Amino acid sequence: IDGDNLLIKHNKGVAQLPTTNANVFPASVRDGVAEQLFIQSEKLIEWIKTSQNFVGKDDLRPIMQGMFMRVKPSLLEVCATDAHKLFCDELTLVDDFAPFEAVIPARCFGALLNILNTCEKVEVLNYEKNIEFLTDFGAIVCRKIEGNFPNFRAAIPQTNPNDGCFNV
Repeated sequence: IDGDNLLIKHNKGVAQLPTTNANVFPASVRDGVAEQLFIQSEKLIEWIKTSQNFVGKDDLRPIMQGMFMRVKPSLLEVCATDAHKLFCDELTLVDDFAPFEAVIPARCFGALLNILNTCEKVEVLNYEKNIEFLTDFGAIVCRKIEGNFPNFRAAIPQTNPNDGCFNV
């Protein structure tokens, strides 16, 4: 380390990388009181891996570039869609948690998978603009995607229009 630079010497020359004092690194801002949820890491890992194939890539619809999470008092719903493909799942919660909605950006999925693989249970804290995933081994704070997620329930038929068409 030379001043504010890290010097890396190798057979083709020297590379310099700027360094920063960890004390001046911006701390994550906890904006207000968070709604809290506890969930098994295994289930969240499953949802994230599946959602990766369904999230949108369209920059004009950023709300679809992540996994939607809706917590109701005894139910947790997740959804991911690119407006052509739809993934939805739900989990009945043993405890009652305060309701909230959040869209977790797909660009956070890799970091989340890394930390979720280290624990059995994760605490999810939903703040106004951020969502935090706490484990015994660390925390990941993601900036939530702002906006209203599309009404995915309206895209799922309540009844099958082909019921009774085939007599077997």
